[in-house]
Amino acid sequence: MPLPFIPLILTPLVFAVAKKVSDKAQAEADAAKASDAAADIPEVSPEPQAAVEEETAPSPAPIVLEAALPLFPLTASTAAPGHDPSLAGDSDLETFWQSAEPRGWLQLTLPSMQEVQRITLSEAKGEQIQLFAVEYRLTDDGQWRTLFAGEKIGALLVEEVPPTLAQAIRIHILASDAPPAIAEFSVA
Repeated sequence: MPLPFIPLILTPLVFAVAKKVSDKAQAEADAAKASDAAADIPEVSPEPQAAVEEETAPSPAPIVLEAALPLFPLTASTAAPGHDPSLAGDSDLETFWQSAEPRGWLQLTLPSMQEVQRITLSEAKGEQIQLFAVEYRLTDDGQWRTLFAGEKIGALLVEEVPPTLAQAIRIHILASDAPPAIAEFSVA
């Protein structure tokens, strides 16, 4: 491997280590300032204090997905009761569209031709989808064209695609262990 490529490979790692070292140094400096400030406070006779609950670490922030280009309608080939297609575009990972059959499609229709550069998908029930294609079309009566295809979506799939003009985008599930369930489907 030629030497000029080594810095390109190591750059993300170097930045991550440098940030970690910088964050640690900042935390130590903040602790030193707090200690110095505490030393300047005059001593006061202790008074009885109420029991203080031990602080717990905050829970991690939930994953928030962007809504599909401002909440355009989602339609589907079929839907299981209580799992309407619109639930795949509400930015809530707890709600989802589920097909009533082992295969099917979920479609996002835009009000006019839009440029799409990123597709975000999230499966609701693990990795049940075995084969899928993300397709687009230019007009309401146009032919579907494959943008990309894959074998697994899982909890989160973000696919950067070449800028593509489309009026509609759909995920076409071609094989699945069970009726497919999509928690989120968005484009940007």
